[in-house]
Amino acid sequence: MNLKVTLERCELTLPFALILAACTSFLFASCASTPKTRIHENETRFLSYPPEVQGQIQAGAIDKGFTEEMVYLAKGNPSEKSTTVRSGKTIAVWKYSGKPEVVSPPGSAPSGFSGQYGYPAFGPGPASPAPMVYSKPRLVIEFEDGRVARWRE
Repeated sequence: MNLKVTLERCELTLPFALILAACTSFLFASCASTPKTRIHENETRFLSYPPEVQGQIQAGAIDKGFTEEMVYLAKGNPSEKSTTVRSGKTIAVWKYSGKPEVVSPPGSAPSGFSGQYGYPAFGPGPASPAPMVYSKPRLVIEFEDGRVARWRE
C-alpha cells in the first residue's frame, strides 16, 4: 500500500488575517475577568455592601475585614488557595501569581559565542545549565474567620 501526502502552500490573505486576529483578540478579551464583570455577575450582593466598600471593590482594592466574597469581587479567583494553622487558628491563604521570571543560573552563558563564566568559546563543549522559570506570588491574602486579616504585595 502506497500512501502519498502532498502539502500545498498555505497563504494568508489580508482580510482573512484581520478576521483571525479580531476573533483571537475577542476570545482572549472575553476570558478576562475584571472587577466590573464580577460585580455585574454578582450585582445583588455588591449592592448590599456599604458605599465605601463598593468603591474599594470597583477600584480593585481590598481592606482588612473584607470577606472572601468581597475579595473575589475586587481581585478575582486566586491562582492558589491553601489553609494553614497558626497559633491554633485556621488561616485561609489566597495567592495571586505574578509574571513568570526566567533566571539564568551562575555560570550559564548569557548569549552568543560566550562560554561559561563569560569566556569566549567556540565549538562543542560542556553544556550550560538550563535557565529556571519561576513565578512568585504578586499578592498573598490571609483570612481569619472568613475575613481578611493581612496581606502582602
